[in-house]
Order: sequence, then C-alpha cells, then structure tokens
Amino acid sequence: MRSARGGTTEPPELKTTLDALSRAQLAQLNYVMGRWGESRDPNITSAVAMFVWDVADHDVYLSKGGDGGLITRVPAGDQATVLSHLAAMHDAGASSAVKDPAVSLSIAMTDQYHGTLTIAPDPASLSGTVSLSNATFTDGSTSATLGACTHQILGTPAEGAPDYRVRATFTASSTGLGAGVDLFYTPGSQRILAAASFKPLLAQAESPVIPLDFQPVIETQVSSKFVQAGAPFVDQLAVTVTKHSWIKVNGSPVPVLAEGILYGPFDAQPAEANAPRPARPCSARSR
Repeated sequence: MRSARGGTTEPPELKTTLDALSRAQLAQLNYVMGRWGESRDPNITSAVAMFVWDVADHDVYLSKGGDGGLITRVPAGDQATVLSHLAAMHDAGASSAVKDPAVSLSIAMTDQYHGTLTIAPDPASLSGTVSLSNATFTDGSTSATLGACTHQILGTPAEGAPDYRVRATFTASSTGLGAGVDLFYTPGSQRILAAASFKPLLAQAESPVIPLDFQPVIETQVSSKFVQAGAPFVDQLAVTVTKHSWIKVNGSPVPVLAEGILYGPFDAQPAEANAPRPARPCSARSR
C-alpha cells in the first residue's frame, strides 16, 4: 500500500526489539493492540492510539501535553469515555501482559486405561484446542477447548495392540501475547505499530509406553446335561478377553492353547465342583 505522501509501505516486520523499549513495554504494547486494536468503536481505538504513543514514545507524548493535552483532540462528549478506556488499558497492560507465553502439558496414567491430562498455561487465563490420540475425554470426544486445569482421560488403544501411548497436543492463538510488535514502515512517513504476528502457541505431551494385559477367557456350555449311549457329546466354547481386544504380535493374533477333558461315564449326576475328584474316569481329551 501507499501512504498519503506517496511512499510505499513495506510489509510488516516482526520486531522483538525496538528503539529503547524494554521487553515489558513491548509485551504491553502487544497485549493492548492485540486485545483492543481491531475494535470498531472510535472511543476504544482513540484510547489505543494514546496508549501506544505514550508507551512507544513517552517523552514526545508528554511534550504534546500527555493525557490531558491529547484528550482535547477527542470530542468533548467522548473524552471521559476515552480516558476510562485508556486507564483500563494501562491497568490491563501492567497486570496481564506476558513477555514469554508458554504452555506445559503432562499426562499421568493411573492404570492401563485411566489417567489425567494437566494443562498449565502462562498466562493462566489462556485457553486453546486440545487434541488427544489414543484417548478420549470423559464425554467420548477427542478434542476440546480447554484452559488451565487437570482433566480426566480414558485410553483407547488400537485394536490388537500389545501396548500404546497416549498423546496430547495443545494449540492457541498468540495474538497479544509476547514481547514484540509488528512494524509497518513507510519511507518519509510515521511508523505504524500493530500486534505481533507470533506463531500460534504449541505444546505436546506423551505418556510412557503402556503395556496391556492379555487375559483370554474360555467358557463352555454343553448342549445337554445327559447324553444317551451312542449319541454325540456337544460342548460349545465361547472365547473372549476381559480387557481391550485380542492382542496381535507381528500382525498375527496371539495363539492360546485350551485343553478340555470329558470325565465320565457316571452312574449318577455328579455334584458340581471347581475341580475333579481324584480317580474320576476320563472319557476324552481335546485341544
């Protein structure tokens, strides 16, 4: 774009140092412009302009009369509103601006499937999008907008996996966060500042490898309690696992050997027992 004086404005340049401004001042400028700089309210944008001038070039600002002198450029009916916005910006810039925003994530599993995800952002008010791999939140979702807190998660390993890891990724806009500004420069014209174009904040976490138990269960159910002489004996098998799924190794399901023994014949119906009594007759074995 071209300025009113005919010069060509250069593309914005991200500046993390500018003149004699401290990193705290750069962070305050970035915070205020990032939060209020795009407002369509002229009273708010007037306050932003005064704030930026005051912080970026304080001596010149004072030479022009400071707040009391420059507010006279605002219509009389709006001056109190602009000064109120300006005071709020100075307070927010001093209390909320962050020079080095950061986010840390940690995953702690209490067993093979249950665990927690802890999010610790700076500033503490920051929230962002969290995405989980091999896990869900308690509502079954794998993605949510979250802030500082500890959240319950449930591991969801892939079918047949002998082990797995839970992974989490956090992303958040960096608008208004960090010690820096964007500088628009036009030769022969006044410099223009804008909120810094820092990359979005990104944090990741990964659990250690979680080995999974393999606990197959084999249950039998005979088709009839009594078998006539010469009739076949039919026993149905149901094979399941107590947790997750049947584990695969090198792409193949883990084999399980089951041995069945048919005891009998008996003259009378035997009492049910957890184990056969000694010297019981054995009619057949199968695998």
